[in-house]
Parts: sequence; C-alpha cells; structure tokens
Amino acid sequence: MSPVIKHPLVKSLRSMNFKQLTNAVTRPSSETCLDHVYSNQPRRMVFVGTRDIGLADHLLVFCVRKYRNEVFLSNCHIIKIKYRNMKNFNEEHFIDTLMNAPWDTCFLLF
Repeated sequence: MSPVIKHPLVKSLRSMNFKQLTNAVTRPSSETCLDHVYSNQPRRMVFVGTRDIGLADHLLVFCVRKYRNEVFLSNCHIIKIKYRNMKNFNEEHFIDTLMNAPWDTCFLLF
C-alpha cells in the first residue's frame, strides 16, 4: 500500500466512497500531484484537468460538474443555481446577527 493511501485523510475519504479524480502532475517542479479533486459522484463530473496559468509553482486544478441528472434530461427541466450576492455584504451586521442568534435552540436533546 502506498504512503498516500495510508494517509488518514485519504482513508476517511475512501471510507465515504470518495474517489480521486485527478492524478495529473500539479507541481511541475517536483513532478508530483499535490492538489486533488475527490468526488463521491464521479459520474457527475464531466471534466477534471489542470492548466498552467503561470502565477504560482502549482498548476490550476479545476473540474466541470454536470448539474443535470439523467431524470431531468428526459423532462428537459431547466435548473437554476442561485448564488448569494456579496456586493453589499456588511461584515459587522453579519457578525452581530451571529452573536444574537438563538444558538441554544440548535442543541435540543430528545
């Protein structure tokens, strides 16, 4: 068994059925794969790759995920992905909201 497979993080990911999707060299100076992409739904990944953008000693690692399920393909539903707009983010208001949240209701024992 290789030393990488013995690593606790790798063991944990494998126990949850995650699979490593990239084995490409991500640090050319040492010819090693330091950056990884794991998924427990590899059939939903369309592409996993690296690009040399020249900004660091590591290559950019990216993946393209298929957002449509096979069920949706037959019905041709459009799936919208909503993103939070952070343009007007107020950090003080956010921290205040977290500080005043009723956290005791999260830890109810049954």
